[in-house]
Amino acid sequence: MANEAWGSYWSWDPKETWAFITWIVFAIYLHTRTNKNLQGANSAIVATLGFLIIWICYFGVNLLGIGLHSYGSFTLTYS
Repeated sequence: MANEAWGSYWSWDPKETWAFITWIVFAIYLHTRTNKNLQGANSAIVATLGFLIIWICYFGVNLLGIGLHSYGSFTLTYS
């Protein structure tokens, strides 16, 4: 579908890239939770990093409003 719409499957759009980073951090978190040697403080650090990444992905990228997915940006209106 993306290849038909934009001519490529991956375009390094900011929303695509930050969504990918979110999935990678989530995968790292799952691995730290399932590995006995990495549980505890390590998984808590990754969970905190993941929480910050989610906020960056949701607010930071949406407020920039650039790229192929600019339809999802917030609009600032002045009255």
